[in-house]
Amino acid sequence: ISVWEGDRAYPAVKCSRQGGVYDYQDFIGKSLPVNSGASAKVLFAFQGKEVVEQMISSMPFEKRTPHTEMEPQRLLEEYEIIRNQGYAEEWETFNLGEVSFSVPIFGKNNRVWCCLSLAAPKESVTEERAALWLRHLRSGAEDISYKLQFRR
Repeated sequence: ISVWEGDRAYPAVKCSRQGGVYDYQDFIGKSLPVNSGASAKVLFAFQGKEVVEQMISSMPFEKRTPHTEMEPQRLLEEYEIIRNQGYAEEWETFNLGEVSFSVPIFGKNNRVWCCLSLAAPKESVTEERAALWLRHLRSGAEDISYKLQFRR
């Protein structure tokens, strides 16, 4: 689970299996660049088209891998796709050899301030697995979103 706070994405909670993609506490609480990694991308995209267009020129970008997009116009197009399809996926833009998928969690007033994500080694991803993982992520995010509607 990652959260959007102010103008940044931060990983908040993570469950890793032994030998998994990331060490357990490797970047919890550290700001993520909005141009790499599915969680930061989905959180930024769901701040809304106008907010994204306004903020993108002042956002810090980081070239984490040769696949990381650095061009603001291409990123704007990618954020639009993310909003339309309802999830983000990234292929080696955060770490080489790794892919991730992320879905928004909607709170009150349909505001997105957190997301549910999954990362895996690139070689373990098949079309069938990706579709299954996205179904599970969406189901979990919908359940959390539903429960958040009752917050007071």
